[in-house]
Amino acid sequence: MDVRFARRTELDHLAEVWHEAWHDAHARIVPAELTRVRTVANFRRRLEASLPAVRVAGPAGTPAGFHIVQGDELYQLFVAAEARGTGVGRALIEDAEARLA
Repeated sequence: MDVRFARRTELDHLAEVWHEAWHDAHARIVPAELTRVRTVANFRRRLEASLPAVRVAGPAGTPAGFHIVQGDELYQLFVAAEARGTGVGRALIEDAEARLA
């Protein structure tokens, strides 16, 4: 599976992926105020600010997941629900590890 840099035209889609996956994983375990501020627009702004570091896997235009490496850590990793278990996460982690090596 190819992992590549995200395109600006994919930010809206990636923000939706991040929003859905974040709420799926975090909404039940974080304070309600944090959940309220984690909107699609919030995630889109964060993606845009990190665009040079956003790497994606999946079809052009509708990637199934992404990661962001920041400094010496895998800072963000999210995969769309329908792509979980397909190898997208593994490909993204391997790509992040290669970037960190």
